[in-house]
Amino acid sequence: MLLAARCLAKGSDVVFFDIGANIGMFSFFVARAGSDCHIFEPHPYYYRVLQTRARWLSLERLFRRLGNLYINNIALSNRVGQGTLYHHSTKPGSHSLDREMVVGEGDLTPKPIPVEMITLDQYVSGKSFKKGGNFFLKVDVEGAEADMITGGMGFIENNHPDILIEVRGGGEGCTFKAIADMLLPMGYNLYTDQYTPCKVEGGKLVEWPIFSHADVLFSLKKVDLEPFSCGWPFLSKKAKWLRLFRRIMFLQLADLHPQAFRKPFDVFY
Repeated sequence: MLLAARCLAKGSDVVFFDIGANIGMFSFFVARAGSDCHIFEPHPYYYRVLQTRARWLSLERLFRRLGNLYINNIALSNRVGQGTLYHHSTKPGSHSLDREMVVGEGDLTPKPIPVEMITLDQYVSGKSFKKGGNFFLKVDVEGAEADMITGGMGFIENNHPDILIEVRGGGEGCTFKAIADMLLPMGYNLYTDQYTPCKVEGGKLVEWPIFSHADVLFSLKKVDLEPFSCGWPFLSKKAKWLRLFRRIMFLQLADLHPQAFRKPFDVFY
């Protein structure tokens, strides 16, 4: 978020794709910076939360310039048709197209939910984007990331978006290597945090630690992430009241939704 705020403040014309949006914490932040956001959330409950927050955000347009929101109740994958999303009963946001991923997260009997699936390439076909525009993909799809990237390779090859993606790094469920093998040969640079050291040789990922999941950045640009290596503190009761006061004062109405307000992030979000 700090990196996005610095980049977007420069007036860059960025189109943001929030793939696996949950309640839209990132996309609503970016929309307030003036960038258009294409949001994808297949879970019906979180889709309704997004719609409610979007209605509240429309009131904010009376006071400030905002980017446009395009909210889609679909899953991005490597094929078109019907699929099954598995709902995790105890971990909000851990629903997945991969049943074994949910079972591995502790829900042995996940609830199946029928969802519509398309590819990113199909979604962008016929849409008009500014030629030479900048694109940023934030991908958090709980184990289905390799399929999502596969279904968007045409768009990625033509537009070279920055991609911040949550990957898995261990055992049969490893998606880090598969995604790196698709993106690194295209000239992408790979950025990880200090807890996820890896080694790239000849455009291939050759060494990486075993981990459950981590956020990694693929970008054609050289990016200095050092100033942004920081933890996000949980909020005290006093800090929550301060954040509530700040959101009311700055008329950030969409963040007053109960689901958004509960998120345990820094008071200045």
